[in-house]
Amino acid sequence: MMFLKFLFFSLCLTFVSAFDEKKEDPFSGKRIPDFFPSTGNNTPHCPPEWTLESKINSCLMMPKFYYSWDDAANYCENVTGGELISIYNQMEYDTVRSYGISYSPSYPLWIGLYNRKDVSFNSYKWMDGGYFNFSQWLPGEPMDPKVNCFAFKTLDSENGYKGMSCKYQQPFICRQHSIACPSEVYNGTSGIISSSNYPDNYDNQLDCFYHIIVPQGYIVNLTILDFETETLDYLNIYDGPNNNSFLIFNLKGYSVQAGTSFESTQNEMTLWFHSDYSVAYRGWKLNFTASTPNPANWYNASSGTITSPNYPDNYTSNLYINYKIVTPPNTYVKINVTDFITESPYDYLRIMEGLELNINNTIAFLYGNYTGTVPMTYHARSNMVLMVFYTDHSVVRKGFSLDFQGMPLAG
Repeated sequence: MMFLKFLFFSLCLTFVSAFDEKKEDPFSGKRIPDFFPSTGNNTPHCPPEWTLESKINSCLMMPKFYYSWDDAANYCENVTGGELISIYNQMEYDTVRSYGISYSPSYPLWIGLYNRKDVSFNSYKWMDGGYFNFSQWLPGEPMDPKVNCFAFKTLDSENGYKGMSCKYQQPFICRQHSIACPSEVYNGTSGIISSSNYPDNYDNQLDCFYHIIVPQGYIVNLTILDFETETLDYLNIYDGPNNNSFLIFNLKGYSVQAGTSFESTQNEMTLWFHSDYSVAYRGWKLNFTASTPNPANWYNASSGTITSPNYPDNYTSNLYINYKIVTPPNTYVKINVTDFITESPYDYLRIMEGLELNINNTIAFLYGNYTGTVPMTYHARSNMVLMVFYTDHSVVRKGFSLDFQGMPLAG
């Protein structure tokens, strides 16, 4: 467990360092775009080894194996990420038949049609859950009401569906819908955002961007309603108008708790969802609202004390808190840390010059146990400081206490 957390933290640090001149995302190995992409993956496309059939907005694949019906269905779902082909209209029928002829003109192809075994009468359904309301049976079919699996004969002289023993080894066609991921803009005071296809599995090979804008004078509050991705697929949350803005958090996997929330420091927030080439889950659902900045986290004073939540008792998990300090004009902020104990290296306090999230303006990045080191003093160059306190999903500690004071500028 500790190794996995160390690996996660190392990746996060690597990602933060990606905001230097290299601009490379360590999770995907891609260069980070310098500006917010205006269209995302707007052109329909397919993963490698799939064929795009744009007329039916689908990607088709005929694997180089002959399998039983059950094995073919499992292969499509668990290996390719698609499903055994379903056909709902004449356009799909003609497209699939043409595709089948080009790859296997002689042998009937397994399709995702089956006869339900949980009822006492014939009830045909497709593997994707759709109803069998477009039928193209061969003459005399279905011949045997006890047959549960069906294939597609694609010859010019004879084409249509026929029942076959599920144990026969036949070629088969897998299908998934083609991928298109235009950039989306959410302009308002509240809304729901979800990954593509949610609550069904999202697509592979996505780079989707979601841009949230709330009215001026408000900030964006983003709350997790549901979250489950493959550990190599992730959602980045940025504080600002594009993915060049400060990275608030990198979410991935299935340990993100519903109710976890994140706040921007301005009226814009950007989300970037990336999925790799294999394995997909149901994805995520989020709620955003326009909220007023929390006055409890604003310190407009010549001096004061700031502590972590519950101090001196333990703070809680899944925190992301911004503290803003503004001392009088013609002063600079002096910070004196008097106590500091967090889980190392996963829970941290970042102190930055100014009121904008910018890691290049970092004055101090603190995590761990500083019992033998405090007090520690830090000086800003101006009268404004932003501090970010972050805690992960497990292990909590006492937290921190610090004093700040506005000191006169020299001259």
